[in-house]
Amino acid sequence: MLPCATPRSSGINVFAQSLPPDHNLYVFPPFVLIAPLLKYILEQDFHCVYNHYPSPYQQQKSELELQLSQFLVALSPPRTVTSCTANGIVKFLISKDMSGRNVAHLSLCSRAFCPKRLAAGSVDSLMSPLRAIFYKMGRLNDSNPVAHPLVKHYLKFFRQEQAGLAITPI
Repeated sequence: MLPCATPRSSGINVFAQSLPPDHNLYVFPPFVLIAPLLKYILEQDFHCVYNHYPSPYQQQKSELELQLSQFLVALSPPRTVTSCTANGIVKFLISKDMSGRNVAHLSLCSRAFCPKRLAAGSVDSLMSPLRAIFYKMGRLNDSNPVAHPLVKHYLKFFRQEQAGLAITPI
């Protein structure tokens, strides 16, 4: 049986090719070959063009990993993300807290020079990407410093502290 001629088609057997990831794959298989074609594409680890753009979560995670590594290098003694401990995570969260936009009014403050803090929800939202950063390195469960009881205790204290303060968003 001869293949049908389609204008501008090259008539190439896609199953006999390795698929370069930078090519735009355009295939018109018969219905019976759709499932085998999809399986073949997945086996080739072919990524469509849209996968080259990181998601907002991936961008946030990459930016957070860069901030964490810069913070750890500035510690004394300097550390890397791979050698990070729960103490390093708590110190990093404290440094992030100081860059917040919410004004925390203490009971004795004059409301003129009150510290700016992160909202408790913002600190909670950092935990998932931080956990994922260490998970990607193979630091699972107990070896993941974000899962350490010290970090959980800090977060509990942070929430309780903010619950007792008058917080004014800017």
